[in-house]
Amino acid sequence: MNDAEFEARIRHFEDTMPPECPILYSMGIISSKWKIPIIWYLMLHDGQHYNELKRSAGGITNTMLTKSLRELEADGLVRRIDHGTVPPSVTYHLTEHGRALIDTMSELFEWGKAMQTRA
Repeated sequence: MNDAEFEARIRHFEDTMPPECPILYSMGIISSKWKIPIIWYLMLHDGQHYNELKRSAGGITNTMLTKSLRELEADGLVRRIDHGTVPPSVTYHLTEHGRALIDTMSELFEWGKAMQTRA
């Protein structure tokens, strides 16, 4: 991106800024260390069980996974489906609001790949 394109984007942000900064609002929803990876793995494999998500995220504690899933559910990004079976079977799915993050996740994915090649 050249300087002119960068400056045009910055002007757009400044010109359309609502009273509450959308970046700060968004980060309030997805800011914990584990929420973005949870969303990412649900994008890759929708309908994961709790233990599948735990394995995918790697290194997350049960407490943090449960807390993150509950918060994502409360914010309308994740839907928990209890299948009403014995033993209990619960799967997690992205809602339309969660799925709407695909472009953002794609940009983070590509940026991360580019940064890895620099390392």
